[in-house]
Amino acid sequence: MATGAEIFIAPILQPLMRQLTSIVFKELVAQISMESDFKELNESLKLIWGVVDDAEAKQLSSNLVKEWLADLIDIAYDLDDILDKVKTRARIQTRTFKRVVDRIMFQLKMNRRVVDMKKRVQDIWERRNKMNFVIRDAIPNQSSHSQSSSSSLVNESKVHGRDEEKESIMNMLCGDNADGISVISIVGMGGIGKTTLAQLVYNDITVKERFPVRAWVFVSHDFDAISITRTLYNAISHCS
Repeated sequence: MATGAEIFIAPILQPLMRQLTSIVFKELVAQISMESDFKELNESLKLIWGVVDDAEAKQLSSNLVKEWLADLIDIAYDLDDILDKVKTRARIQTRTFKRVVDRIMFQLKMNRRVVDMKKRVQDIWERRNKMNFVIRDAIPNQSSHSQSSSSSLVNESKVHGRDEEKESIMNMLCGDNADGISVISIVGMGGIGKTTLAQLVYNDITVKERFPVRAWVFVSHDFDAISITRTLYNAISHCS
């Protein structure tokens, strides 16, 4: 019998895989000429995704499986950090200036991290042989709507005219009169950029510093309270 809290990796891994295949992220990695590296990484994650359900089900009876899931969740959070670094780098290049040497140094650093990440993913995939997981064929739905709605990733260089709205929300969250704010709603008809505005605020450096514990969760029309709770629990546990 395994001990400790259950680990739920699916709600974390699925959005990461969607980010890797999103049009926005592909445009960002094209700037550092690493499209093939991230594509290869995503293909490996698809294989792992096929055994996640069985692993989550078996963790209560096997410490070996629980350790495997714990290592996988570490990989997921490190990958999330890599994606955030790529996104931040793209924003810096757009807002300040482009320097060839600086860009090459970033590419080299990121290449080392991605190579290490691919080795870790390959290792954890090979380790699954010891646990006899049942493999399923289905992979996360990666429709364009899901890609744009379920991720906190945003290409700020393509967002224009939202500075005033962003500043207003930032003042509610981080201003002198921000104490006591618990819920801020962004309302409006579909397609006007509510999610994009939320992404801009969520990724702002001031918000990151003010709220060290943050979590992004997408609530679709197919409402799943358990999945949403798992996503929030895993994200908050990682921050604490």
